Amino acid sequence: MPHVYLIFGYGIPRDILRDAAYRAYLGGVLGFISRDVVRRRVRQPVVIASGGRTDCFAPYRRYEGVELLRGFRALAVRPPVAPATRSWRLLTERTALSTLENITGSRDVLRRRGIKPGSITMFCEPPRSRRVRAAGRQVFGRIPLRVVAVPFPAPTEPSQNRRAIAAKERRAIAYDRWALRSPANFRRYHARYRRKLEFMRQMGPKHGHPQLTGPALRGWWQAAHPELPKL
Repeated sequence: MPHVYLIFGYGIPRDILRDAAYRAYLGGVLGFISRDVVRRRVRQPVVIASGGRTDCFAPYRRYEGVELLRGFRALAVRPPVAPATRSWRLLTERTALSTLENITGSRDVLRRRGIKPGSITMFCEPPRSRRVRAAGRQVFGRIPLRVVAVPFPAPTEPSQNRRAIAAKERRAIAYDRWALRSPANFRRYHARYRRKLEFMRQMGPKHGHPQLTGPALRGWWQAAHPELPKL
């Protein structure tokens, strides 16, 4: 059974090939996979880049998973890793609007292609590692699972309060669990993240993410997730 590596992103930049944060993040992911494949003697790893149509630049046509894979490939074809990466199976997931949907969408890609993973490794930024691990265990069950935290050097990180981020992650974990309780809950979950994306687009690509930190972020979560206090 193949080893599967899932790459989750953090929005779509204007040009992922020139974006310093993504180059650092994807470079870290590529380095880990390259070392892991050698260490574990993996013949043909499966790599899935996950993310739906989250483009905040008009006309909003790009898929995050496609852009992630484009950036990843640009690094993977360079020496000295190019000879080894030719055998890697590179796929995309194109529906996810959230971290949880990155995981459920990647699961669906594996099912549609008849891929039964021997193990799954998921990549995310450090603050989300606990959330990714919790959701991954619920979605993938007994499949051996790893979460690898790779820094994503976003320009807003220094101004964010660690306690606020931790509180947001706890609420996100609770909301993910609620969403997975039933198909109806999951549809409502997806609809709210669709509204979040619309809000981000209204804010504009330069201000969408920064405006969702601090009070604005807490306000959005409280308005968007009224079920959480009842969990």
